[in-house]
Amino acid sequence: MICKQAGASLIIITGTAKDGARLEVAKALGADHVIDVSKEDPLTRIREITGGKGVDVALDCTSGAGPVPFFWASMP
Repeated sequence: MICKQAGASLIIITGTAKDGARLEVAKALGADHVIDVSKEDPLTRIREITGGKGVDVALDCTSGAGPVPFFWASMP
């Protein structure tokens, strides 16, 4: 909701299978797309959603999510 209020035109939320409830809440609160990274490659899916453009801003809101961070800024 905050991102939309700040002017974001497209909001993509990622999570794992254990985040299913959170992903549903994110969708209900206005996220345009949710990606379960345990089922889909997030970079590939984001490129599909954005027509290959990638994202302008990425927020990492995880806390101890695991050993493999996703670094969106590396997208072309």
